[in-house]
Amino acid sequence: MGSGRDLRESRELSNVPSDCISLSYLLRHSDGAILDPLVDAFFDIIHSDFPVLHEGSFRESYEIWSATVSTTDPAWLCALVCVLILSHRVAPITVSNETERRWWRYVQALLPAVLFTTNLSTIQALMLSALHLHNTNHRDACWNLTGTAIRVAFAIGLHRDDVKHLQGPLRRELGKQLWWTLYAFELMQVSSYDRPSAIGDMVTSTSHLNERIIGFAGHYPQDFMKWSQQLVLLLASTCKALNQAGTGILSGEDAYRRPLSPEAGILCDLGRWKENLPLHLRLKVTDSLAPSSRRPVLLLHAQYNYVVVLIAKPALLRRATSSSKVVKVQLPQSLYTVSETCVESARALGSIMLKLEAYDQFNALTWWDIFYTLISSMALVLDIFCRVNQHGRSRDSLGSQALLRELAGLMSRQLQNPRLPGTMRTWAAVVVELNSMTERLGSMPQSTIASSEASGDRHVLDTGSPYSFPINPTGNSPIEPITSNDFNLACSPMIAGMDNKVWPTVSRK
Repeated sequence: MGSGRDLRESRELSNVPSDCISLSYLLRHSDGAILDPLVDAFFDIIHSDFPVLHEGSFRESYEIWSATVSTTDPAWLCALVCVLILSHRVAPITVSNETERRWWRYVQALLPAVLFTTNLSTIQALMLSALHLHNTNHRDACWNLTGTAIRVAFAIGLHRDDVKHLQGPLRRELGKQLWWTLYAFELMQVSSYDRPSAIGDMVTSTSHLNERIIGFAGHYPQDFMKWSQQLVLLLASTCKALNQAGTGILSGEDAYRRPLSPEAGILCDLGRWKENLPLHLRLKVTDSLAPSSRRPVLLLHAQYNYVVVLIAKPALLRRATSSSKVVKVQLPQSLYTVSETCVESARALGSIMLKLEAYDQFNALTWWDIFYTLISSMALVLDIFCRVNQHGRSRDSLGSQALLRELAGLMSRQLQNPRLPGTMRTWAAVVVELNSMTERLGSMPQSTIASSEASGDRHVLDTGSPYSFPINPTGNSPIEPITSNDFNLACSPMIAGMDNKVWPTVSRK
């Protein structure tokens, strides 16, 4: 038997028309005054992180729709409503909770018709719907829609360059853009859920897109997509290697010692990727980049360090496990070296998140920024645990503790924003808890605490940046409740295999 809330939502949905003309009229009649700024906010902030739409084509269709208040394409209309739902969190206007719920009912009414279409608009609508579900404590539903989008992409040949039915250069390049964005989005879910990929071992023949044709000049530095897509393939290889390691094919020291092992090969490939990166995409030049290029470059390096942490984390887990034993076990040098690589990348990942905040470009509301912060924090906790067990409070452990405290401060500031969606709120709360847990491992010198807290309090106020997200003046609580059951963090890839005593605050319900 359904709950009262489920029954109420079912009744509300039954009152929503499912035809495009009626929904178009309702949307334009009820919300016409706020549609334009929400569409602008989407392309100003969300689009560069999640390039699913082609801005010029979408805006042209939007202007026609605004003038006629009519469309026969349920997928396009569904995508428009999802644009509104996603962008209302970052736009400089207030949208009521009831309006957001009403928009989502429109999406629910349109999705059945969307599922019976097979084109680019279908994939766009499914991906935008999936992103909203991911952010609002419905990650299983997000997983389902992402898988459906992949099936549609296969059906129309987005994974193959030799399929030429997408006529015209722009349509072909948009198909490539959509495929790579979908591939990356699914792999982030695969790596965070510890689930198998719907794309699997298939070798994609989709080439890099032509940035000039697609019109990315205002969103990314030159050749950004080429280097980002190389990381997507490395993330796919990492997920496959970790899945094989879980079956016992290679484990322990062999995984990193053997030169032909997948793990060792991926670490070498990651090293070559970083060495060959052109100067204008390197981390050290971000201060000199145009503001519009800073976030993409920082996220590129966040993506790189995330992949390194993923492939190296089994070594750090092995080290943490051995350090917790009464009789200490000497860790093989290969595992120790890789565990240090994991810690180094975790620290770099956390520092990148702090740098995004310093640039006033940290996006806690629609993208993976808080997830990256969580992954960094988990590895830092393992590092602190190892070093405290082995050497007590050493300078190295204090370095990780200081960074973790800064990340917890960043998350505490984000938790004050009522617009923070449920998934991000849960992850941010875990980071704060992890910091509290490590603080209890031992007290730090007062001088270190004072200097760290001072650096942790740095926060750029509203500078006119589009990332200076407004606080909801109504002060309402988030729409989505925090449901820790949706996030079994104690069973995540980062923590799997650890003694339960190590993670009392993480696994607590």
